[in-house]
Amino acid sequence: MEGDETGGSCPRVFGDTEQRLWMVKAPNNPQNGQVLASEFVGAVIGSRLGAAIPPAAICELSDELVVGLTFPDGRAWASGEGFGSHLLPSAPPLFAVGTHEPVLNGAGLAAVVAVDTLLGSHNGRQARACPAPGGWSVWGVDFGHDIGPGAWNRSTLLGSPDPTRLEDPNGWLAHSSTEDWAEVADTLSGITDDDFTRIVGSIPLVWGPAAEDRSGLVAYLVRRREPVVTLIRQRIGAEEAKQ
Repeated sequence: MEGDETGGSCPRVFGDTEQRLWMVKAPNNPQNGQVLASEFVGAVIGSRLGAAIPPAAICELSDELVVGLTFPDGRAWASGEGFGSHLLPSAPPLFAVGTHEPVLNGAGLAAVVAVDTLLGSHNGRQARACPAPGGWSVWGVDFGHDIGPGAWNRSTLLGSPDPTRLEDPNGWLAHSSTEDWAEVADTLSGITDDDFTRIVGSIPLVWGPAAEDRSGLVAYLVRRREPVVTLIRQRIGAEEAKQ
């Protein structure tokens, strides 16, 4: 469909059987399947935290649907399981600090900050700004470079340090309250080790990663959960001390 986006993964817009539109990345996209795995984990955890992230889905691409579709290098799109995020309306612009004010959905963006800090953001934070009555709703997009820049593995995850600051390059925490932060911290703290195991185990096999890398990802998420919760609670304490 018209409206395909540029970018390293070369996504395209598809409609599903219920007339919904999705920005879809192919299983054999140029950035490899682990980018899709990162997108998937970010979307699932973001949903649990109430993050301002477009709804996501594993999209089944039939042979008939992708016939004739190619990447810029001439390779054909593969059928099978792709990663899709719900297409935001009217191609909203990329968010820019100071341009899209006031931000109306700060609570959801505080959860995006938590997701980025938990996973580890390696590509900044892209976001789209949708006009809304009285201001803007902002949606975090493109989590493919969270966790690691492309082909992360067990070794890179085990060697990564714990987070020491909240990933908030756009200043979104300023648009939310300590109550919002406390809710995010409580919800993240309630995501169990078994929950992380189930989330990682649900990544389609065709995307990779290998079994040892998946176990490394579970350990990575488990290890980083409490440091992120602590950073959020420290932020709450610092804010309350000002009052």
